[in-house]
Amino acid sequence: MANKGKVLFLCSGNTCRSPMAAALLHKYLTERYPEVSERLEVDSAGVHTISGLPASDGAVEVLREEGLDLTGHQSRRVTEDIIREASLVLAMTVGIKQYIVKQYPWAGDKVFTLKEFADDDAYADVVDPFGGDIEVYSASYREIKGLILRSLDRIVELVGENGLG
Repeated sequence: MANKGKVLFLCSGNTCRSPMAAALLHKYLTERYPEVSERLEVDSAGVHTISGLPASDGAVEVLREEGLDLTGHQSRRVTEDIIREASLVLAMTVGIKQYIVKQYPWAGDKVFTLKEFADDDAYADVVDPFGGDIEVYSASYREIKGLILRSLDRIVELVGENGLG
């Protein structure tokens, strides 16, 4: 994976928050930093999921506002190889971050919560909309979108300085 970095978003089921975050980051990188988007892969996985589940209906619906299509998304469970390939791991909750750092202590310096990375708030979670109505998904989408937009320059700076790879 020389010269190509990877940002990995993690949530529980990989059907709501992390696929929304990955799609939004990819969109904003492509629009605002096309040269960076060519050398940065954006991916997602879940810590408590099985592979092959579709994105939740609510996530699919709210991302249509952005012109993004999650209908082809399939969940996958995080593995050591997936963590190893990632240059930056952004977890949706403190618990997920702690789980990853405990499982893979060598990865600790590249694992953050999304809120920590965007806002320097290491103890705040992005609420899981799973099972909620469309308003719950919309609130989660707006929160993730804001965090991605606040993180964008920092991600680009990391890519520019370190190549993330």
